[in-house]
Amino acid sequence: MPTEIRAAIYVRVSTDLQEKEQTILSQLEAVRVYVSERGYINIGEYIDDGFSGATLDRPGLDRLRDALLTGEIDVVVFHSPDRLARKAVYQGLVLEEIEKAGIRVEFLNYPVDDSPESRMLLGMQGLFAEYERAKIMERTRRGKLQRAREGALVGGHPPFGYRWIKRSESGRARLEISDYQAAVIRRMYRMQVDDQLSTRSIARKLTQEGVATAKGAANGGISDVDQPGL
Repeated sequence: MPTEIRAAIYVRVSTDLQEKEQTILSQLEAVRVYVSERGYINIGEYIDDGFSGATLDRPGLDRLRDALLTGEIDVVVFHSPDRLARKAVYQGLVLEEIEKAGIRVEFLNYPVDDSPESRMLLGMQGLFAEYERAKIMERTRRGKLQRAREGALVGGHPPFGYRWIKRSESGRARLEISDYQAAVIRRMYRMQVDDQLSTRSIARKLTQEGVATAKGAANGGISDVDQPGL
């Protein structure tokens, strides 16, 4: 009678925008189906939800690495090499650690064996993934820099004290000082310097008065139009 194969599952999803199309649940379900179809026994699931693959400092991965020494795992199943790590050197380090424990590694969408050719291709795949990520990050950085040089808003919302003026036929989009919010900032300065109030006390006082946040959240929803005497 064949020995049952005990499988440990590892899944990871970061907070990157590129990653949000695949939730941790869909990834986990795909690996579970893979394990079930091969008749493996699922003895443990190690999950890192919201952790970057650019580092090995992840609680789920740490627990998996500790479990390698228990002798209870025959195979570790990953969704893909970049779920293990985005840096080729980190991939190699963890894979070597798993293999030294006498445990096999399997990927859903990347068949791998012990041949030199398979190892070489796996290493190359890691290098390509690392290069592609670096290229995306550099393009994003350059794009933000160019937008900032053009006077465009870089980020999701203008900082408190400014309002966003949309692009029009007469000119490009830009940030413009909000007279009301600027008055709030001057008052906050006086409250801290003259009245010696803490930032928490200042925030509490403004909230009680219904002063709106930069995003216009609650607190009475006061707008620039209202402009009470400050």
